[in-house]
Amino acid sequence: MIELVVVVAVLAVLSAIAIPQFTNISNKARTAAAMNTVATVAKECAAKIADAGVGANSQYRPPVTIDGYKYDGSSDTPATPAAGWHGGAAITTAASGVVTVNVGTRSGNSGLINCPNGGTIGLLSENPAEYPNFWYTITDGRKYCNYTAGSNAATRGCTCVGNNCSW
Repeated sequence: MIELVVVVAVLAVLSAIAIPQFTNISNKARTAAAMNTVATVAKECAAKIADAGVGANSQYRPPVTIDGYKYDGSSDTPATPAAGWHGGAAITTAASGVVTVNVGTRSGNSGLINCPNGGTIGLLSENPAEYPNFWYTITDGRKYCNYTAGSNAATRGCTCVGNNCSW
Protein backbone atom coordinates (compact mmCIF):
# COMPACT_ATOMS: atom_id res chain seq x y z
CA MET A 1 0.00 0.00 0.00
CA ILE A 2 2.83 2.40 0.84
CA GLU A 3 4.49 1.66 -2.51
CA LEU A 4 1.28 2.61 -4.31
CA VAL A 5 1.08 5.93 -2.44
CA VAL A 6 4.72 6.67 -3.31
CA VAL A 7 4.13 5.87 -7.00
CA VAL A 8 1.04 8.12 -7.09
CA ALA A 9 2.97 10.94 -5.38
CA VAL A 10 5.84 10.65 -7.87
CA LEU A 11 3.41 10.71 -10.80
CA ALA A 12 1.69 13.77 -9.36
CA VAL A 13 4.99 15.63 -9.06
CA LEU A 14 6.02 14.70 -12.61
CA SER A 15 2.62 15.80 -13.94
CA ALA A 16 2.89 19.12 -12.12
CA ILE A 17 6.19 19.74 -13.89
CA ALA A 18 5.33 18.38 -17.35
CA ILE A 19 1.84 19.82 -18.00
CA PRO A 20 2.84 23.53 -17.85
CA GLN A 21 5.84 22.80 -20.09
CA PHE A 22 3.61 21.06 -22.62
CA THR A 23 1.18 24.01 -22.65
CA ASN A 24 4.04 26.44 -23.26
CA ILE A 25 5.37 24.32 -26.13
CA SER A 26 1.99 24.25 -27.88
CA ASN A 27 1.64 28.03 -27.46
CA LYS A 28 5.13 28.53 -28.92
CA ALA A 29 4.09 26.34 -31.86
CA ARG A 30 1.00 28.50 -32.47
CA THR A 31 3.19 31.59 -32.43
CA ALA A 32 5.67 30.04 -34.87
CA ALA A 33 2.78 29.11 -37.17
CA ALA A 34 1.52 32.70 -37.03
CA MET A 35 4.98 34.09 -37.91
CA ASN A 36 5.39 31.74 -40.88
CA THR A 37 1.86 32.40 -42.10
CA VAL A 38 2.34 36.19 -42.01
CA ALA A 39 5.53 35.89 -44.08
CA THR A 40 3.84 33.52 -46.54
CA VAL A 41 0.79 35.76 -46.92
CA ALA A 42 2.97 38.82 -47.55
CA LYS A 43 4.88 36.96 -50.27
CA GLU A 44 1.67 35.59 -51.84
CA CYS A 45 0.21 39.10 -51.84
CA ALA A 46 3.29 40.45 -53.59
CA ALA A 47 2.88 37.74 -56.26
CA LYS A 48 -0.86 38.49 -56.64
CA ILE A 49 -0.18 42.20 -57.07
CA ALA A 50 2.59 41.50 -59.59
CA ASP A 51 0.24 39.27 -61.60
CA ALA A 52 -3.09 41.09 -61.32
CA GLY A 53 -2.40 44.56 -59.93
CA VAL A 54 -4.16 46.04 -56.91
CA GLY A 55 -7.88 45.44 -56.54
CA ALA A 56 -10.38 42.60 -56.35
CA ASN A 57 -7.98 40.22 -58.12
CA SER A 58 -5.28 40.78 -55.52
CA GLN A 59 -6.97 39.02 -52.64
CA TYR A 60 -5.52 36.02 -50.89
CA ARG A 61 -7.05 33.42 -48.57
CA PRO A 62 -4.54 32.01 -46.07
CA PRO A 63 -4.52 28.21 -46.07
CA VAL A 64 -4.92 27.98 -42.29
CA THR A 65 -6.77 29.62 -39.44
CA ILE A 66 -4.57 29.85 -36.37
CA ASP A 67 -5.96 29.44 -32.87
CA GLY A 68 -5.25 32.57 -30.87
CA TYR A 69 -5.37 34.79 -33.97
CA LYS A 70 -8.98 34.44 -35.16
CA TYR A 71 -11.38 37.34 -35.54
CA ASP A 72 -13.61 37.14 -32.49
CA GLY A 73 -16.47 39.36 -33.68
CA SER A 74 -15.43 42.26 -31.44
CA SER A 75 -15.66 45.84 -32.56
CA ASP A 76 -12.77 46.97 -34.71
CA THR A 77 -11.64 50.52 -33.98
CA PRO A 78 -8.20 52.16 -34.27
CA ALA A 79 -8.02 52.35 -30.47
CA THR A 80 -8.92 48.67 -29.98
CA PRO A 81 -8.35 46.73 -33.20
CA ALA A 82 -9.92 43.29 -33.46
CA ALA A 83 -7.92 40.10 -33.87
CA GLY A 84 -7.27 38.77 -37.34
CA TRP A 85 -5.61 39.96 -40.54
CA HIS A 86 -4.94 43.66 -41.11
CA GLY A 87 -3.54 45.23 -44.25
CA GLY A 88 -2.13 48.64 -45.09
CA ALA A 89 -0.84 49.45 -41.61
CA ALA A 90 1.75 52.18 -41.28
CA ILE A 91 4.91 51.67 -39.23
CA THR A 92 6.79 54.75 -38.08
CA THR A 93 10.05 55.08 -36.21
CA ALA A 94 10.51 58.13 -33.97
CA ALA A 95 13.84 59.90 -33.54
CA SER A 96 14.12 58.13 -30.17
CA GLY A 97 13.98 54.79 -32.01
CA VAL A 98 10.51 53.83 -30.76
CA VAL A 99 8.55 51.93 -33.42
CA THR A 100 4.80 52.61 -33.64
CA VAL A 101 2.36 50.48 -35.62
CA ASN A 102 -0.83 52.19 -36.78
CA VAL A 103 -3.12 49.25 -37.48
CA GLY A 104 -4.63 49.15 -40.96
CA THR A 105 -8.00 47.85 -42.10
CA ARG A 106 -9.06 44.43 -40.85
CA SER A 107 -9.87 41.93 -43.58
CA GLY A 108 -13.51 40.86 -43.71
CA ASN A 109 -15.16 37.77 -42.30
CA SER A 110 -14.87 35.94 -45.65
CA GLY A 111 -11.30 34.93 -44.86
CA LEU A 112 -9.96 36.84 -47.87
CA ILE A 113 -7.13 39.26 -47.28
CA ASN A 114 -7.09 42.42 -49.37
CA CYS A 115 -3.45 42.61 -50.41
CA PRO A 116 -2.13 46.12 -49.86
CA ASN A 117 0.21 47.63 -52.44
CA GLY A 118 2.35 49.17 -49.72
CA GLY A 119 2.60 49.44 -45.99
CA THR A 120 2.34 46.26 -44.03
CA ILE A 121 0.28 43.18 -43.55
CA GLY A 122 -0.25 41.96 -40.03
CA LEU A 123 -1.87 39.36 -37.86
CA LEU A 124 -3.25 40.51 -34.53
CA SER A 125 -3.76 38.05 -31.72
CA GLU A 126 -6.90 37.66 -29.68
CA ASN A 127 -4.84 38.12 -26.53
CA PRO A 128 -1.49 40.02 -26.82
CA ALA A 129 -0.62 38.86 -23.30
CA GLU A 130 -0.59 35.27 -24.58
CA TYR A 131 0.47 35.62 -28.27
CA PRO A 132 2.39 38.46 -29.96
CA ASN A 133 1.03 40.49 -32.90
CA PHE A 134 3.12 40.18 -36.09
CA TRP A 135 3.70 42.70 -38.92
CA TYR A 136 5.51 42.29 -42.24
CA THR A 137 6.52 45.38 -44.20
CA ILE A 138 5.75 44.67 -47.84
CA THR A 139 8.14 47.18 -49.41
CA ASP A 140 11.33 46.13 -47.62
CA GLY A 141 10.60 42.83 -45.83
CA ARG A 142 11.09 44.14 -42.28
CA LYS A 143 9.33 42.16 -39.56
CA TYR A 144 7.89 43.77 -36.44
CA CYS A 145 5.96 42.43 -33.48
CA ASN A 146 4.43 43.64 -30.23
CA TYR A 147 2.84 42.15 -27.14
CA THR A 148 1.70 43.05 -23.64
CA ALA A 149 4.78 43.87 -21.56
CA GLY A 150 5.69 41.39 -18.84
CA SER A 151 3.39 38.69 -20.25
CA ASN A 152 3.87 35.12 -21.45
CA ALA A 153 3.95 36.43 -25.03
CA ALA A 154 7.41 37.89 -24.32
CA THR A 155 8.93 34.40 -24.60
CA ARG A 156 7.14 33.44 -27.81
CA GLY A 157 9.08 34.52 -30.88
CA CYS A 158 9.24 38.29 -30.46
CA THR A 159 12.72 39.65 -29.70
CA CYS A 160 13.04 43.19 -28.38
CA VAL A 161 16.04 45.48 -28.15
CA GLY A 162 14.85 48.50 -26.23
CA ASN A 163 11.49 49.45 -27.71
CA ASN A 164 12.15 47.83 -31.09
CA CYS A 165 10.67 44.36 -31.42
CA SER A 166 11.18 42.05 -34.38
CA TRP A 167 10.84 38.40 -35.30
